[in-house]
Amino acid sequence: MNNNNSSLIIGTVGGTISSMYASIQWAELLYTVIMAIVGALCSYSTSYFLQKRKNDFE
Repeated sequence: MNNNNSSLIIGTVGGTISSMYASIQWAELLYTVIMAIVGALCSYSTSYFLQKRKNDFE
């Protein structure tokens, strides 16, 4: 890869990342992260309690 080609690729990737960074809505990202954590905790809790209940009946 020659120098002109690598400069073009680096510039294109840098511009793409910059435009994606500018378009991210941070409030929605934070909401998504919080909802993912809540969902994971609910899933873990349900599995844990169902497993304990199953062991109680055995």
